[in-house]
Amino acid sequence: MIIYFNFILFLLFSSFVKCIVDSNINKQFFYRRSKCDVCKEKLNFFDLIPVFSYLFLAGKCRYCKNKISLEVFLYEIFAFIVAVVYLATINKVLFLNILDYFVVLILIFIAIEDIKTFEINSKLQLILSFFVIIKLIFYFDVEYIASFLILTIVLHILYFLLQKSIGYGDIKLLSILFLTTNVFSGLYLFIYTFIYAGFFAIYLLITKKVNKKSKIALAPYICLAYITILVNRELLFIW
Repeated sequence: MIIYFNFILFLLFSSFVKCIVDSNINKQFFYRRSKCDVCKEKLNFFDLIPVFSYLFLAGKCRYCKNKISLEVFLYEIFAFIVAVVYLATINKVLFLNILDYFVVLILIFIAIEDIKTFEINSKLQLILSFFVIIKLIFYFDVEYIASFLILTIVLHILYFLLQKSIGYGDIKLLSILFLTTNVFSGLYLFIYTFIYAGFFAIYLLITKKVNKKSKIALAPYICLAYITILVNRELLFIW
């Protein structure tokens, strides 16, 4: 029963987080009714069902018929996918816990926003930090602290040496994730990130979709790299 409750929690969490990302946080945020960003009409329960409301309404507001932001649907559909994976694997994994799934989900949200704006969203970064700290409290390991200190120092040295090659938001994002790894896994996270980003950059250059001066969002590859080391930990029993 708790597992199915967690499934619903993932979907509700995605909608709540998207509201935080798009809204100004004030006292009214926590008790006001949800409303359309365009016509300001208050939304009812059937307008707020994750995934299904968007599909049923064909991506448009029920009242003013203006298009609902695609990011809303992306948040919800990825939350649905992560929730399904959670249901399918939670009793079959050795190391993963629900906090890992939430960390992955928030990384996906960060990747979506990074693709859109080429910036690491500060609100999402704070939410990620909250879950990482909770994970650190419940599953404390001195290796995580060592990883954070050593790899964060190395990252900052690289940042100052190669300042035009990576944004500081990406440095902060990787540093937060180092609190969930040991030194070796942290190195793998860094290496996988730039392998994935490098292959994609080469593809874009070959197809002439970008030039050498073009920026690419790094968060999607950080997210993919983090998922890779989680899967490796389960498959190879190393972390």
